[in-house]
Amino acid sequence: MVVELIHAEAFQPHGATSEVVRCELLHKHRMIFAALSDGPIACWKRRVETATGHVDSKPQLLEGHTGKVICLVLAQQEDMGQEGYLLFSGGADRTVRVWDPSVRDLKKSCVQTLHGHGGSVTSIAYAQGVLVSCSTDRTIKVYKTDGGRELLLYPWFSLTQTLSDLNCWVNDVALNMGEGAALYVGDEQGALSAYRVMPATRETPLELRKWRRQPKAHTLGICRVMLVQEEQVIVTSSYDNSVRVFDSLAGSMLLAIQNIHKCRFTALHWDTRHQELVLGDDLGYIYFWNVTTEKCFKCERLCGPDTPAAGSLKGGPGACAITSLKTSSDELLVSTPGSCDVWLILRDVKYSEIKGHTGPVTTLCVSDIGAKQHSSGSGEAEVIYSASLDNTIRAWDPYDMAVLSILQEETSEISCLLVSSHCDFLITGNDDGSIRLWNPDSGSTISLSGHTNTVCCLDVGVRAGAELLLSSGFDGHVGVWDITKKRYTMPRLEAMFRAHFHEVLCLKINALNNTFITAGNDRQVHVWSLANYEQLARLEGHKDAVTCLALDGNFLLSSSDDGAIHMWDMHSYMALGVILAHESAVTGMIVVPENGYLVSCSTDRTVRVWDYGIGRELQVWRHPEEFRCVAHHRSTGHIIVGTEQHNIVSFPLHEVTTRLKEENMQRRELAERMVAEAESVVQGPAPAPALEDGVPENAQAKERGDTEVMSVLS
Repeated sequence: MVVELIHAEAFQPHGATSEVVRCELLHKHRMIFAALSDGPIACWKRRVETATGHVDSKPQLLEGHTGKVICLVLAQQEDMGQEGYLLFSGGADRTVRVWDPSVRDLKKSCVQTLHGHGGSVTSIAYAQGVLVSCSTDRTIKVYKTDGGRELLLYPWFSLTQTLSDLNCWVNDVALNMGEGAALYVGDEQGALSAYRVMPATRETPLELRKWRRQPKAHTLGICRVMLVQEEQVIVTSSYDNSVRVFDSLAGSMLLAIQNIHKCRFTALHWDTRHQELVLGDDLGYIYFWNVTTEKCFKCERLCGPDTPAAGSLKGGPGACAITSLKTSSDELLVSTPGSCDVWLILRDVKYSEIKGHTGPVTTLCVSDIGAKQHSSGSGEAEVIYSASLDNTIRAWDPYDMAVLSILQEETSEISCLLVSSHCDFLITGNDDGSIRLWNPDSGSTISLSGHTNTVCCLDVGVRAGAELLLSSGFDGHVGVWDITKKRYTMPRLEAMFRAHFHEVLCLKINALNNTFITAGNDRQVHVWSLANYEQLARLEGHKDAVTCLALDGNFLLSSSDDGAIHMWDMHSYMALGVILAHESAVTGMIVVPENGYLVSCSTDRTVRVWDYGIGRELQVWRHPEEFRCVAHHRSTGHIIVGTEQHNIVSFPLHEVTTRLKEENMQRRELAERMVAEAESVVQGPAPAPALEDGVPENAQAKERGDTEVMSVLS
């Protein structure tokens, strides 16, 4: 099992002294709840944010506790509260509170307060209308919802039993009200106790009785207890730096896990969907365990120095400790004293990673120029070129991704790279406004000057037999250069004109109708004549800067910083539709010529494959790094992308196309069967053969040799 974790969002409490104690994730409503050390419960509404993943909006606060909130439980049930969920909290103020965070007036969000404990409430559990709380007063209180309130908005909890047979603090409880209903209790002496829920009677609708006590479940106090009902196991963690798994019915120990980092496991979670045990510890490490094979297949430090959550660490002991874990779909919520962090969980992602650059990879190109060093010996002479902010251009063998050559830019930062089939140069745009034409074999260059600011987009086309280079960038101008290779003739600037009043970020030549397209920070797409440089159309509709352009025949696709991709008809210049493709800026976009699929990459750390005509997402690949550019390697059938973290990543597009072909074939076969069945129903059964006059039926069958008919008629 290959598992990658990508940091997506961070939610931090406001206030220098406020720390997160527990958290809950409500995936359906995109809500995060956190119990805080200074009394309130913080409620964050998740929203799409920038690529940094940090959400700086202030949370709403549920106020009522007068001390530290120690425990927090989310209960979801259709008839519970306004939105089908309630929160239960317990704190150092000795109370248990019931909350409905969905009410408009948060001052009315606390719908019930339960008193009675003589010490801090250390844990609560809820199941099927039963609420259990435990405390440092060495008691366990059992509450049940009152009957006859089914039509009311909120349940009302009444105390039915107090268990006081323990002579030590109770640290955590887990409740099962299904088959084999029982309460499991972990205490400070390391004992694991079980109370059986007795059958209800008219006099005692709910009663718990001591079932068993395992006094040496751990050698030190138990700090966490978790019930995995579908597996019929109890999972406990202790101050002895271990996690143990017990059979919930027999009480026998099934598995013991010792922390390899010699610290306490502070958080337990069972991922029902993937049948995995997820653990967190005092040093910020997270562990994924397969309980069946008794193997840990993932261990990674999520909280600590040099981690994505480092900025939210608070000083003092336990600053890195993972206090709670929750999973939902493919997301993991991790809380530490300083923040609640959401991580994306990627499973069995097939990709290869190529290292070499020491700066962000800004451009990738696949070309057949300068490929005489190709190692495969095949007739297909392709080379992959990459440009980076480390000021190098690297040539890669496409089959083993070995470095063939490195070109070094000495004077200015490389901002873009173009490799075109129309010429045998590598062309770069630079931060100082210059353009360089590189001989990929010798490394010699020709410099072109004309722009006054960064050149960030280039394209090459042909007009009347002449090879033209178009350039643009931050000065808003478009430069047209004649780079036709002639003896004793240098490339020359043919025209330079202002195309936009803001920065131009992308440029594309449309050879089908002798036009070119520009777009940028003014959110507009401009269409120009390549013959006389007159503006033919202005396409509007983007809500943010336009970052990329791609052509597929007479269709133009333009992407934006807001993650949207717009589609345009280049005959009528009409808008055809919008795909909400990514959660943050689209940084690269291509159309695969063989099948017309659109491939886009983004700073949201995803590469997506689209059938853009119907707006259908065919594939999404996730990766821990932010993407900057994308290209298609036709020979191997891979999509290659450059990342902000200096790497090149390759994804297998051919596997996607193979899968889609199989799915289409299955759909066609199913459709053909359905048509055949429909036709047979319309035509009805085949008519019986006509009988000859005066000849018995079985005689006719005998003459035909129809043994089956003979057997039936006889």
